[in-house]
Amino acid sequence: MIRADLLKLRKKRTVTGWALVLTAGVMLVFYVYSVVKHAGDPSHYGPAGGLHHFSNAFTSLGLDFGTVAAILIGTEAGAGEVADRTLKELVVTGRSRLALFASRIPAAVIVTAAVVTVAMAIATVMTFAFAGSGPTPDAALLLKSVGWVLLCNSVVCVVAVGLGAVTGSRPGTLIGLLAWQTVASRLLMDTTALGSARKSVLDAALTNLQPGPHSDRVVAMSSFTAVLVLTIWAAAASALGAWRMQRRDV
Repeated sequence: MIRADLLKLRKKRTVTGWALVLTAGVMLVFYVYSVVKHAGDPSHYGPAGGLHHFSNAFTSLGLDFGTVAAILIGTEAGAGEVADRTLKELVVTGRSRLALFASRIPAAVIVTAAVVTVAMAIATVMTFAFAGSGPTPDAALLLKSVGWVLLCNSVVCVVAVGLGAVTGSRPGTLIGLLAWQTVASRLLMDTTALGSARKSVLDAALTNLQPGPHSDRVVAMSSFTAVLVLTIWAAAASALGAWRMQRRDV
């Protein structure tokens, strides 16, 4: 069943195409622009590669553009069949609704990981190829950063699959999650009046797990708390999606 869901997602060329544009495409534009700037005025603009740009690129893939790609793919996996009115064709085969939902999660995560891995490969090559005499990330930081980006996108993707199954609407899920991840969560993290309640925000947990020193960790928490928050988000979204799938009329 996972293979079938993988095939369905791969056939959604518009979704995977936009996901690649938002990840690999953005990385190419970012580095090409940096190369051109450096070539035009090296006294004012540093090398296009190196540790600084590596950090910016991987932060973008973990918290910004990569997140949007994960939401696109997760939403399609969770809401696609309901929106296309093809869920009934699967249900009448006698397959468990819970199994139908459960297979979507690993399929969506695999596609998301494949897309973001292409973008990370581009960023890594450019980091070392155009570093000049500047510092570059060591192997430990590189591996940790790759793992962190995959974790970020996987968790957001799972949440998108669950919410997509709950709403059964591509536009509703996309708008809701994009607004939450790109606007609402950042505002909540900056609202100091909320105190420790800000630790429950998904982005707060993700930023605390990011390897290396970063100034955007506005909500301090332990690694255990951050992992617990991510687990709760993924588990809650999956549970709600499974519950709705079992009770949805077809």
